Amino acid sequence: LMNPPHDSFPEYITAVVQFSFVACFSVVLPITPFFCLVNYLLSMRFDAYKLCRGRRRPLAKKTGGIGIWEHLLHIVVVIAVFTNCWLMTY
Repeated sequence: LMNPPHDSFPEYITAVVQFSFVACFSVVLPITPFFCLVNYLLSMRFDAYKLCRGRRRPLAKKTGGIGIWEHLLHIVVVIAVFTNCWLMTY
């Protein structure tokens, strides 16, 4: 009767894209990280409700890290440093 098992890929994509925009362009509007924090806290609560009430319990898997996402976030941080330096000098 419940929805299929939880797939966390869309949540990872959303978090990485939001982090990318904040890391790369927060120098343009410094209040943006605060708005993103509020947005992420609210979406975390909504996702927790969705996970607890509407989905089957996800199976726990033992991992050594966050996988490919770690490499992707490292690349984003390097690009963000160059972007922020360029925006500050521009």
